[in-house]
Amino acid sequence: SGDRVFQVLCEILLQASEYREKQMQIVKMQEKGKLPRGDPSDAVIQSFKPKAIEIFQSLPKKDDAIHIEFKQVPRPPFPMVVISYIPSTRKVVKIVRLGESLQLTPFSMEAFQHVWLRIAFDIHLGRLGTNERCRPKAFTVLDDGHGNKAFATYLREQLRGCDTEVRLVTQADTVKTGRRTRSTYSDLSQEMMELFLEIPGFMIDAESSDDVVARAQEDYVDRIISRLESENESDDDALHSQAEQMKQRGNEYFQSQDFNSAVRCYSLALGHMRRIIKHNQTTYKLLGTTLSNRAACFLGLLDGQQVHSIEFRKVYARNAINDCTTALESTWASSALPSGIIGKLRFRRDKATASYDSLSNGDFLVAGALSSNGHEDDGNREITQPIAETSVEEIQQANPKKVTLPSDTVDLLVECGEVLFESHLAKNAKDGCPICLREFNGELLRSYSTVLPCGEHALCANCTCTLKVEADKAKQCPQCPLCRYSFDGDFIEGVPSVLIEKDQELASLILQLPDMEHDEKIAVAERLLWTHRFEVSAVVDALEALLDGRVSGLFFRSDGDLTHEQKDGIYRKARQPVLKLEEELKQLLEEQRLIFDSKSLSKICSHIRKVRKELAAAREKAREEVYSRCNTVGAMGAETEGGTITVDYHGLHVSEMRMKFKDHILSILPAVGKVTVITGRGRHSVGKESKLKKALFKLIGEYENLYWQKIEGNDGAVLVFWRTKNGN
Repeated sequence: SGDRVFQVLCEILLQASEYREKQMQIVKMQEKGKLPRGDPSDAVIQSFKPKAIEIFQSLPKKDDAIHIEFKQVPRPPFPMVVISYIPSTRKVVKIVRLGESLQLTPFSMEAFQHVWLRIAFDIHLGRLGTNERCRPKAFTVLDDGHGNKAFATYLREQLRGCDTEVRLVTQADTVKTGRRTRSTYSDLSQEMMELFLEIPGFMIDAESSDDVVARAQEDYVDRIISRLESENESDDDALHSQAEQMKQRGNEYFQSQDFNSAVRCYSLALGHMRRIIKHNQTTYKLLGTTLSNRAACFLGLLDGQQVHSIEFRKVYARNAINDCTTALESTWASSALPSGIIGKLRFRRDKATASYDSLSNGDFLVAGALSSNGHEDDGNREITQPIAETSVEEIQQANPKKVTLPSDTVDLLVECGEVLFESHLAKNAKDGCPICLREFNGELLRSYSTVLPCGEHALCANCTCTLKVEADKAKQCPQCPLCRYSFDGDFIEGVPSVLIEKDQELASLILQLPDMEHDEKIAVAERLLWTHRFEVSAVVDALEALLDGRVSGLFFRSDGDLTHEQKDGIYRKARQPVLKLEEELKQLLEEQRLIFDSKSLSKICSHIRKVRKELAAAREKAREEVYSRCNTVGAMGAETEGGTITVDYHGLHVSEMRMKFKDHILSILPAVGKVTVITGRGRHSVGKESKLKKALFKLIGEYENLYWQKIEGNDGAVLVFWRTKNGN
């Protein structure tokens, strides 16, 4: 027991040491002028506002450009920030954080004015490091076809009559960053984001990353919202209509007291509204009522009987407070919201605040006392005895956050949601996953779920992986979201091997992987499972794509009398049923994303399962047909050519190529050794040079174990190799 307590104390000291190192890094960046200034007060900005353009125009012009980009922080709670920097010198100018109310309307005129005034004020103060007061020759803004482009239009209007121009650039455009180097705007913006993400409390509030469970819970809905924001739909009226529809669906779930489903609908509605550019009284009213309704759902979850953990209740109370406060403190609340909605917001905020205070006081209850919900709460007592006089077992019972249970003392139980629900394998089997809020007898009916080491609660496999990832980022142990039982992260490390044993379709595809030992095939599957966060269906799709690529590579490289066009016709004909089923599956998955009630979910999940089986059979049949034609038309080729898996990225955008390469190729390269990547020759690209090939070379350069080789006689393809430790 003494060793365990000593280990816990060492972990605390290590975290304190790392925090101190971060603080020293911040001090050094401040001394070198590499850290942006803090935001001026609202009073300063208001006094600066009337003369902002006049002051900006009076500054001497310098022959450089400042790039401005609205960018979402890739960590919970995924806020929108604005990064401005000088590309030629890689020096930051200003990072503007939007307030809670502006996070809901980041592309509104109000948000644009907020950003412009703070950037202009910082330029007025002088460049970081030198304090040189000058304005740029140009502003460059990302041409994303939506919010950033709208900001460029706003900026042109503000700078009318000024000789500082505003230019639109794409992510793939390059800029000179050194005597012999050029970088893309995409890489520079990502570099800035990664640099300042490492500084505690700079991009996101420090407290937002403290609670690993809350971060994991936010991750699910925010990933859905992120997908919405990446969609091409940009018409304000269409976005408003979609938001109104999701709000109405949320109201229906709320009336039936299905608060989890209602929260998801309201969150999706807010995600649609976040992309609206031109706001009016109608959209502001929709924003306010949606926030008020979502707060009511959080209060419903807070008062429900299925959640017994004090800390989990505090998360709901805090969410309700945040929603109400965001609406009430917005600039549009008094003019756009009816007095009845404002009254509800105030009432719900007061109720949530009282509940939060009560729950916070309940954290300090000692043995024998009652918690705020009137029940004895053994799992949240404070340790009142000295540590030296307390056993590990007593500490575990008194405060489960403090001690980690060794993973080898608990059996790993992974089952489908249907089995979990019918066999009552967890206390929350009827309630669903507490992180993504999906029900085990609904959307998770055919998906795998994990019973946690506490032995009482379960998560879906996807959220189990998310919990481990977020715990590793925070350098903490994973915790059960409901009882806060802390356990060793090695427990989750064993989930992939269990999934491989349980899923027959996955196991059969693993056996079909070519030219590998059995252990290597298992390693490939496990890496893919981690890449896709334990989503077995996504791993199956990835393996199917790799097997398809290998067979098509054999076919197109085989000798014989057929021309390339004839081979292409044979291949397309064989793949036609596959493409039809893939499109049907894609539509079903999109429908599933917007269905929350158990009955409809069960029906569409059964349909998806049926289509997946048909798709697997169609893929196998297509491979056999292409493979047989390959044997008919000519030789298979040498192993170095024929045995190489081929992936065709010709026709994809650079961002799509990067995503597919990371998702499908990186996890299998250590096992297969090499992969042929078709990029195209770039005949239709500017400069007759393939953008995909350049992007692929750059991506390969980011990994020390990867290298590439040209294929003689084929300028449109590249061999990508995995270099082992011994250099082979």
